[in-house]
Amino acid sequence: MKIVSKDELKKMPKGTPFAEYHGKEKMWPQSFDIFVDDCEYIDDFHYRSMDSPEHDDSEQLWERQAEMGSGGASYPVDLEIDREGLYDPDTRYLVWEPDDVRRIINLLQGGDDERDN
Repeated sequence: MKIVSKDELKKMPKGTPFAEYHGKEKMWPQSFDIFVDDCEYIDDFHYRSMDSPEHDDSEQLWERQAEMGSGGASYPVDLEIDREGLYDPDTRYLVWEPDDVRRIINLLQGGDDERDN
């Protein structure tokens, strides 16, 4: 893992997991997104969020989250492409590097040891 600038993130390969890094102002990131590509024409980029159920609008998002929390409903993760849209060149990001990703995939696939390949 490492912390990078917005310009560095925009040069990373598609599929790089990242989270916005807030330094000492907030706790360590609790979720992550997946980098898609640089918008190129503005100081922005595309990503896939990994922390909400599929939804068509904000109202449906809140309804589904409530159903999941109270009634055990299940919805697929929302993997739509979004735009970052903050335009702040000073934003920093925590990124997971390729070896981190391999280790995580191994664990998700039931690996007994996080260093198994």
